[in-house]
Amino acid sequence: MTVYDEAFRRNRFGAGALSRRALICTGMVAAADDLLFRQPIGLSLPAFALLVATGAMLAAGARGNRKHMLAAALVLIAALLPMVNGVRPLAVGFGLAGSILFSLTVAGRFAPSARPTADDFLWFGLTGCSWIILDSIAVVTWLRRRPRAGSRGAFLLSWIVPVLLFGTFLWLLSSANPLIEDWLAQFDLPALLTDIDFPRVLFWCCILVVVWPFVGPRIRPRVDPAAIPFPLPPPIVDAPWKALVFGAPAILRSLVLFNALFAVQSVLDVTYLWNGAVLPDHLGYAAYAHRGAYPLVVTALLAGAFLIAATREGGQAARSRTIRVLIHVWTAQNLLLVASSILRLDLYVAAYSLTYLRFAAFIWMLLTGTGLVLILVRMSFDRSNAWLITSNVAALVCVLYVSSFIDLPRVISGYNVRHSLEMSENGSHLDVDYLQSLGPHALPALDDYILHGRWTLPLAVWNACSIRRTLSASLAGEPAGWRGWSLNGWRLDRHLSDKDAAEAEAECLRIL
Repeated sequence: MTVYDEAFRRNRFGAGALSRRALICTGMVAAADDLLFRQPIGLSLPAFALLVATGAMLAAGARGNRKHMLAAALVLIAALLPMVNGVRPLAVGFGLAGSILFSLTVAGRFAPSARPTADDFLWFGLTGCSWIILDSIAVVTWLRRRPRAGSRGAFLLSWIVPVLLFGTFLWLLSSANPLIEDWLAQFDLPALLTDIDFPRVLFWCCILVVVWPFVGPRIRPRVDPAAIPFPLPPPIVDAPWKALVFGAPAILRSLVLFNALFAVQSVLDVTYLWNGAVLPDHLGYAAYAHRGAYPLVVTALLAGAFLIAATREGGQAARSRTIRVLIHVWTAQNLLLVASSILRLDLYVAAYSLTYLRFAAFIWMLLTGTGLVLILVRMSFDRSNAWLITSNVAALVCVLYVSSFIDLPRVISGYNVRHSLEMSENGSHLDVDYLQSLGPHALPALDDYILHGRWTLPLAVWNACSIRRTLSASLAGEPAGWRGWSLNGWRLDRHLSDKDAAEAEAECLRIL
């Protein structure tokens, strides 16, 4: 445990620190009530996140390093930008991650290496909501162990008899005096309870649980493994057996078998997917693509895990030239597998339209291919496994961060409309019910469909206009104001004010 950990524990429950944290949390609850409770969620959410960050900085005082705090502030602003664009689950995740990192940094928990910082981050994210309960128990324990705890207990005990007798006398006097009875009758406890807005009180409690970790992060003890007074347990597998099961000969044989098996899959993909050979009569291209897209991604992920284990640092397999050649060949086959998976999914989407899950599958496949390329880079330049993990995490964060700025309902609905049978004379009929599930941000694509579609089913345009009316009504019902503003919403408002939207609305009025 570090010296800072000990100092933090000694000063954690001081009167000044507790009062400051309680005051800050009260202000955060009041701000959340004004910004978020029964209000449209938009710009108000990143604004509240900035208030929480300010509260964390005030609660921590001057504990953090200024350079680290400035860097954390820049990271926090970058993490909140996706929520300014539009409040989506991915954008909220980035905002939460940036707030956690900022709170840890201002509390002085910044570490120069990635591992301790990641451990603190996970500790915060997994246990943060329980800290207010743990802190309450710790405060009670701390108060009981103080030197003046005995006198305080005696003070409380001395009030038992006066309070009990006071209540008894009050009851007797109210029975004897109608005026006192009338005064007491005015305190109608059931009526007072009915006036309490319990959803609001529950909202306050939830906000208090959420903001408490940011203004008072608990310490995850950092113990030096060398200081452990007892020896570590022996390994489960003895060295000779481990050499046989996980050694270079086993890896070599595995790679020979894996390459042979993947070669069959690669030949089939090249034949039927890339060269367009005729499939058997009972199997269509869409079914062939659908059956293979997701299992092949899982296969590539397992292959990547095996490659990391086979090329672990200091292992005999990593120094074998034959094994390295087989690993390069197998990695190339896995890259072809990922490319085939992308093509399979593309064929399936062309036949059955785009959805959230299929869009996420495209992203996941690209990340899988990136991970395989990084494995090759690691082997070619003799990088460590830590470098490989850090590079993959960086690629994942970058892709997710860019994706958080994408208005997915608008992109998905636009793709489905452009590639529908009514617009391109290819593919299948547009699933307008799925467009309705995407919400008001599907209105631009729906207007394009109404104005330029060539319908083969007379009921299709009527259904599209009916859904457009429903989406427009739901959008009109949303309260206006700066709290609900977002960049995606502003783009949608611009579309609804142009002539295409007006023409689509007029066309729907004529049809309906």
